[in-house]
Amino acid sequence: AAVNTSAEDYVSWNWKMGTTTGIAGSPSITPSSYSFNTTAGQSIIAYTGNGLASATIPHGLPAAPTCVIIKTLESTDSWLFGHDYLNVGTTPWNYSMELDLNSADYAHSGYWTDTAPTSTLVTLGTVGRGNTSGQTMIAYCFTDIKGYSKFGQYTGNGNADGPFIYTG
Repeated sequence: AAVNTSAEDYVSWNWKMGTTTGIAGSPSITPSSYSFNTTAGQSIIAYTGNGLASATIPHGLPAAPTCVIIKTLESTDSWLFGHDYLNVGTTPWNYSMELDLNSADYAHSGYWTDTAPTSTLVTLGTVGRGNTSGQTMIAYCFTDIKGYSKFGQYTGNGNADGPFIYTG
């Protein structure tokens, strides 16, 4: 009943990954499992948090992720959401959102330690939503792949047709 009642609307996100060996990078946290698809620009990484600032996990993508979503599997903490477009200005990856809450983005250096993802690694902070010591975490990483996927933002225009959004 919690996921299939007739009076409710539900959303399901599903991705086909693939590769489960040969992830690149020299992370400070070794994933317990992972699956990535370089053609699609998406990966899922399971790891145990260590609670240390500037800890890193590998992502397996062909370029730096533009979008990272992290959830601890052992608590009810919100889904941590990081994106290139949240981080405009001089400090990279300083802003975050909580994917499952109705709230605006906010500055918090404790999630990503003001460090944008690199071509091989995602840097984590000390705050629980992304790096709780001893807890199993799951990270979903995405990068733009021309002709396949695009991550960005848009401003609504109030028209019934909405704005045109070019995705490449």
